[in-house]
Amino acid sequence: YRSEIFPDGCMAAVWEPVEDWKQLYQSAMLEFDRTKLKDRVEVAQHAIEDRLRDLDQNRGGNSEECQQLRDALSGLRVLSREIVQV
Repeated sequence: YRSEIFPDGCMAAVWEPVEDWKQLYQSAMLEFDRTKLKDRVEVAQHAIEDRLRDLDQNRGGNSEECQQLRDALSGLRVLSREIVQV
């Protein structure tokens, strides 16, 4: 799901499958609703781990993306600890 606000003030919501790990990561990091946060974190973690596995199996990708993936996982781990503490 993503939403758009156009310059004229019109708002729109679009439902579409999200496959990019970056979008899932951003959704988790920007979620304010605690009832949805745990699920968003888990979905993002799985997507990131899947991408890391793909890169490892194909010996592809670049070191920059690998670093971004590791950084994202680290951020999600911190967020997960915060969820547990509350």
